[in-house]
Amino acid sequence: MTRLIALLCAIAAAAALRLVPHPPNFSPIDAMALFSGAYLSRRWIAFAAPLAALLLSDLVLGFYSGMLFQYAAVVLIALLGMAALSRVTVLRLAGAAVASSLLFFLSIVLIFLFRSSEKKDILNVDFNRLAPKI
Repeated sequence: MTRLIALLCAIAAAAALRLVPHPPNFSPIDAMALFSGAYLSRRWIAFAAPLAALLLSDLVLGFYSGMLFQYAAVVLIALLGMAALSRVTVLRLAGAAVASSLLFFLSIVLIFLFRSSEKKDILNVDFNRLAPKI
């Protein structure tokens, strides 16, 4: 029971830290996914905890187009934690940290490209607004 309470507190804290002012693209959700994948013995919780924190904060912040890429990155980072950190060494920890950061930034780029392709081009120019009205 105390482990469940600790897990629920960690989910609430990660979600809350995403809501308070912070530097751009800096929140604990992906770190929570990496840690969960490495250290939680029940594998479904390793995925559920960071995804629940992300969903909880998205309920407050609002949903956005391309968010599937962010959720997929969290799942991949949890898998990375399971695979790379099954036996923790300094080299594996450093590699997993760099790889999870790359996955996060890849998801941000994919979200940007997905949102840009919906209405605008990559340069964020709305050509529909510039076109002459007939």
